[in-house]
Amino acid sequence: SNIIQLIGICLEEPNFCLIMEYAKGGSLGRLLSVRKNGFPPYVLIKWAIQVSQCMYYLHEQALPYRIPIIHRDLKSSNILLSED
Repeated sequence: SNIIQLIGICLEEPNFCLIMEYAKGGSLGRLLSVRKNGFPPYVLIKWAIQVSQCMYYLHEQALPYRIPIIHRDLKSSNILLSED
């Protein structure tokens, strides 16, 4: 499903945080900003398809439970990469 695993959360002030699986590749936003020559279109399309598949998967999983999903901050700096 290409989705980083949520391991836990901390709701104690001032340490609000999410504990997630480690993504050694960092964020897509960082990768896009450091690569000066850009990426071939087929790579960008592959990433867009993977993100779309993840969003579809999340909605499909929530549907039977009638859980509303709002994508409040979907951007390249919040897309994590599992590989360098």
